[in-house]
Amino acid sequence: MVPSMLRRQVLDLLHECHLGIQRMKQLARTAVYWPDIDSDILDLCRQCWTCAGHQSEPSKAAVHTWMLPEKPWSRLNIDHAIDFPGLIWLVVTDAYTEHPCIHATQSVSAKSTIKLLQEDFSHFGFTRSFNRLRCYF
Repeated sequence: MVPSMLRRQVLDLLHECHLGIQRMKQLARTAVYWPDIDSDILDLCRQCWTCAGHQSEPSKAAVHTWMLPEKPWSRLNIDHAIDFPGLIWLVVTDAYTEHPCIHATQSVSAKSTIKLLQEDFSHFGFTRSFNRLRCYF
């Protein structure tokens, strides 16, 4: 229980890092208490220009970096671009060389996709890699 004459100092300590209303309340609940502490925190944060400037910002997504592949065609990025412009395209990109292979197709089915991937793998001579890939479809 914090006496009323020390509450402003405690609020200033809790607010030092401009954590925002919810985080400040969480931090306060772990260490201090007085009646109406939540409303005091709310009032303080609403008066703070720094907190107000960051209030509407969405949280930042975590960045996930992929490990670089050790050789060509060891990791592929595959997707369909549907109805662009008026056709369906299968886009296969090698993550190592960033070389794209683009195929016009009539279907997005697994059967037609595998057939096009077989062409790419046989063209580049990587038939063993395709056998591992097949199990994902």
